[in-house]
Amino acid sequence: GLSGDITASYVQNSRVMAGGNIYIKGPGSYNSFFKAGGDVEISGILRGGEIISRGNVILGEAGSPQVISKQGLVKVPSKSIIQMQKVFENFEVHVGKKVYRFIENMTRVKISYDKESDSIKVSHF
Repeated sequence: GLSGDITASYVQNSRVMAGGNIYIKGPGSYNSFFKAGGDVEISGILRGGEIISRGNVILGEAGSPQVISKQGLVKVPSKSIIQMQKVFENFEVHVGKKVYRFIENMTRVKISYDKESDSIKVSHF
């Protein structure tokens, strides 16, 4: 159903849409498109593709060690946070209307929108 959650272990070249949350519990996702009314959690790898979430996004590893222009993309509203255990250079995040592209590989990263400075805040968890 549209309001339900979706759980899978591995997704490749697919479109996954849920009114609720999306959980990818296994190795991860390759070149897939996700749209969720709630949160998206991918405990493994997100390589390529796109996530559009109305909630928070939690990723194990975002992007690829090979520096390619299309690493992947996550879009969330300004109230949401994005958390990644590891993120590679060129991975892109959109929080509200703001866009941030990583210029280096980072670990344990938390992304949020900072109202004061009207910009994306990159911190660690």
